[in-house]
Order: sequence, then structure tokens, then C-alpha cells
Amino acid sequence: MYRYAKLGPVDFATYDNPVEVRQVEGKGRGLFTNKSVKCGELLACEKAFSYVCSPETSAAFGALINLTTNRVKIGTDAAHISNVYQKLIDNPSRAHSFLDSYHGTYEPGPETNEDGTPIVDR
Repeated sequence: MYRYAKLGPVDFATYDNPVEVRQVEGKGRGLFTNKSVKCGELLACEKAFSYVCSPETSAAFGALINLTTNRVKIGTDAAHISNVYQKLIDNPSRAHSFLDSYHGTYEPGPETNEDGTPIVDR
């Protein structure tokens, strides 16, 4: 994909045929297969909402200053954040799905093994 990015904007599409997102009572959202799958089969692939390639010269780098936290982002971090903001401003209808993808701070669940299968979320 890196080679393609050097040629211009990358256009890889979304694929999520054998999976779906469902609510799990008391645990939030989870990703589940909706049909039998084989080992090595592609489950999901998502086109990036935003990406930034590093410029050839450092003169092209920008900076963002967060006045609340007194932190500075420079380079591709700053460009990426600006890119996301601009995309949401230009396409307000996409804001809900973008913001809905944020779950919050990660907290591992309790170590329960109710069905005898290995715990994956560790």
C-alpha cells in the first residue's frame, strides 16, 4: 500500500461481508461473524477515513497548538488531525459514524471463561 500512496491518493474500499457489529448485554459492542469462515479468510477491511503521507521536505510540515493542554503536534500528526477536522466540516453527515467509532478508554474485561474457549481480549 505504501507504493500506491506514493503515486497519489489511495483508494481501497470497505469490505465487511462475513462480520457485523452487535450489542452485547453488559459489555458494549462486539464484532461477530455472521457465517462460517475459514482460517485465513478476510473478515474486514476498512478504507482509511483519513491518512497523510510524509512530505519530502520538512518545510511542508505544519503545527497545531492545543491551548487547553499546552501541547504541540507537528509534522504528519498535525496534518492528519487537520485533515480529519476538515473532512468532518466538509461532510457533517459523516460525523456521527466517525464519532460513534470511539469507544472510550480501553479497559480489559474480567477473566471469565464461560464456554471453554481461550480468552482473546487480553
